Amino acid sequence: MRITSRIFPTLAAVATVLLLFAASATVPASSAPLPAPLTLAEAQARLARVNPAVLGAAQSQEALQHQAVAASQLPDPELGLMAQNFPANSLSSPSEGPNAMLSLGISQRLPAFGQRKHRGKELQAESQAAFYGAAADRTKNSLALQLGWFDVIYAGQALEVLRTQRELESESIQAALARFRAGSAPEADVLRARLDEQALANRLFQVQALRTAARARIAELLNAQELPELAAGWPVIPEPPALATIENGLTGNPLLRQSEALNRAASEGVEVAQSEYYPDITVFGAYGKSYYPGMPNQLTLGIDVSLPIFTSRRQDQTLDAARARARASGYAYLQRSLSMLQRTRSLFAQYASLKTQLDRTRDVLRPTAKAAYAAALAAYTAGQTDMTGLLRTQQAVLEYALDDIQLRRELLSTQAELDYLATHVESQP
Repeated sequence: MRITSRIFPTLAAVATVLLLFAASATVPASSAPLPAPLTLAEAQARLARVNPAVLGAAQSQEALQHQAVAASQLPDPELGLMAQNFPANSLSSPSEGPNAMLSLGISQRLPAFGQRKHRGKELQAESQAAFYGAAADRTKNSLALQLGWFDVIYAGQALEVLRTQRELESESIQAALARFRAGSAPEADVLRARLDEQALANRLFQVQALRTAARARIAELLNAQELPELAAGWPVIPEPPALATIENGLTGNPLLRQSEALNRAASEGVEVAQSEYYPDITVFGAYGKSYYPGMPNQLTLGIDVSLPIFTSRRQDQTLDAARARARASGYAYLQRSLSMLQRTRSLFAQYASLKTQLDRTRDVLRPTAKAAYAAALAAYTAGQTDMTGLLRTQQAVLEYALDDIQLRRELLSTQAELDYLATHVESQP
């Protein structure tokens, strides 16, 4: 009996281990760990590979490159076959006509002097503008991705703040109920505390909607049906360089480089318009086979020249239009340059202000608001203050907590936009 009493527990333990091993062996493959949350750097790398707008802009630029090559070439030559002077009443017997002839000829049109060269340069400049435009689209979409990312992080942290605030609301409600039951406070205090609780619930729904909308924007930028989870916490954004450095580097921004390329294209367009004052020339040659006995075969050579002599209705108007487009392009460049310069200065001032506000909110306002609420709650519980004062300090805790993360979001957004303005793109290879 003693041996049996020792063996049975041992067997039971072994059976338990075997059952646990069998259960672990039957775990489905779908229980594999989920992929790690997406980081901002990974999302930006994916953006350049999958965003339809970015990919489409690159294809448009490639199309213009091919067009520039084609525009610099001569037009295709033309081959002609002509039956001449065949007798109408006996087409089957061309030898009855003394001048019946079958001619095979070729012609080549030569556009006006310089037109092909300037048209090719015009399209090449447009191709360069498209290249810089594609680079600008990439940086703009990257900025949009960052701003959406900051909105998601802000919303997530705001939800945590609001849930913490719910605990303060509960404390205020309990304090109001305790005093109401003790007959030292009116029922209105309880109702006002509960009213603030319901208003807080509305804010929770608003922040949740903001988070959903921001995630949808990110999914659209990444060309994704479902967006994976994003890495928690604020991403690290590099500090902006000095203001003078950004201002001096604005000429390398893809938007300004695009405007410069469009200016060059417009200037070449003026040259193309001026070339239309020169004539187009067409040279041709033909060899004719005579069908009349004794008549020799014939060789024909010739040249056609267009006569641009009535210029007031076409060439003059075309040139004036090209010059107007060139002036408009120049004004657009000046406007964009000035706008980016002033935007840089505004953002830099905003950046300095936001840093100061964020430090003050974290180091002074939030701790003071929490201390004021704790003191007001103790005073209200002791009957030394009213509900209005308590709710005011409670609201201050919430607002300064939300200000903290809102200022952080605005600071990072400002840094990201300054980084966008400081973006420098190399010349088109």
